[in-house]
Amino acid sequence: MTINPSPKIIAIGTALPESVVTNADLSARFNDDKFNSFLEIAGVSERRALKPGQSAGDLAVCAANAALDAAKIDRNEVDAIIYRTQTPEFRIPATACIMQDRLGLSAKAMTFDMSQGCGSFIPELATSASLLATGVARNILAIHSDAFSQIFNPMDRELAPLHGDGATAILYQQGAENDAIAIDWFEFGVDGKQYEHIVVPEGMSRRPMRPESLIEETFENGSVRAPYQLKMNGAAVFHFVVHTIPPFIRNACAAHNTPLENYDLVLFHQANKMMISMLYGMLKIPKEKQFYFIEGTGNMSGVTLPFMLSEALKAGRVRSGSRVLLCGFGAGLSWGAVSLRWQSTPCATPPTSVLK
Repeated sequence: MTINPSPKIIAIGTALPESVVTNADLSARFNDDKFNSFLEIAGVSERRALKPGQSAGDLAVCAANAALDAAKIDRNEVDAIIYRTQTPEFRIPATACIMQDRLGLSAKAMTFDMSQGCGSFIPELATSASLLATGVARNILAIHSDAFSQIFNPMDRELAPLHGDGATAILYQQGAENDAIAIDWFEFGVDGKQYEHIVVPEGMSRRPMRPESLIEETFENGSVRAPYQLKMNGAAVFHFVVHTIPPFIRNACAAHNTPLENYDLVLFHQANKMMISMLYGMLKIPKEKQFYFIEGTGNMSGVTLPFMLSEALKAGRVRSGSRVLLCGFGAGLSWGAVSLRWQSTPCATPPTSVLK
């Protein structure tokens, strides 16, 4: 799939909670040498977590205000708000509607939420580009904020070391040919048969909340979890990623005649460092084209890829004309990739905001 004309990104705002959870904190919580070995594999030294009374929406406001202020755009000109999350403010209404009020945006804006998990940045970019290309919108604010610390059990040994809370906000505009992102292609995939490998089992329509949903159970690996909390089969997800993503990338590049060696930078969703190192190795991507950004934030679900893109821009790893391949994967189980050439127009990347 190609989209023409392509959009331009005028600003990317990022936000993190103030509260830090270190590996020392987790080691004291679990008090287990085997768990300490898992911390090394994860490649995360610290992650951020919201304080009681804070929400993913609060983080979203921090990131969005940073992007809007840096872009110096009239807030009444934002005519679409896309909000990506798995931790919405409420079941009803869509959090995008609440963002319109909290950010002081136009009452004429189109608003909707997306819930696609760790791979959600790629379909959001495709959606935003399509809305701009068709003229449905001229200025889009796409926000992703997630607070996994609020939906997994703090004694879950598979999730607590990996996940952190965070938010990003991207401002897209219609782009002229000489200042837009050149989007070469999108490719997507999904295997819904494997949805139960990353799932919150109870609390919605299929399995409504019941008194038993709140009862915690201790599992063979020592993890503690209740049915209303996030569940991940880490081994199955790892198997899915290493067996699905490398051939998916090879086939997509071959189908679109864009050899991997032609890219200046390849960004994968940062699930954990060992997994990403394996993907880079299996695809023979040299170190100068790799980028890690997980040590100080952890896996922030779909926040991670746009957060990484912002950090790569700040580090000078993405410049005008750079060819960048981005790939996301996760809940669903779903995956996707986009091939793009970076725009000549500068993109504002303000410092990461901190939610106090």
